[in-house]
Amino acid sequence: MASFKDIMDMISKRKAPEPPKGFWPEFDRELGERLDAIDSRKSNRSYGFAGWLDGISFAFFQPKPVLAAAMFILALNIVLFSFASRGPTLVSVALLSRDDLAEELVLTDQLSSGENIVDF
Repeated sequence: MASFKDIMDMISKRKAPEPPKGFWPEFDRELGERLDAIDSRKSNRSYGFAGWLDGISFAFFQPKPVLAAAMFILALNIVLFSFASRGPTLVSVALLSRDDLAEELVLTDQLSSGENIVDF
């Protein structure tokens, strides 16, 4: 079995075949025809705002199932978070003064009005 070095030596010694005499002009002609065909197809497309609008309308009127599921989940999350934000809010006790804390505890029935507040 030949080693990697032997294979690389055989490849480096091998001569590349010469193309026929008319190969490159024929290649250039065929390549030009193909590029012209691509350019003619692109000129039929609409670009700019009209193309963007067509893409958006296509996405909305023919949605993919994955996109529709993602939109449904997103809408459901927005609705749930909007309902959750209407509930009672938490008060940060660390930012309240002693008097405000006492008033807050009395309002929430956590402390009767006659009890003493212990300093922390």
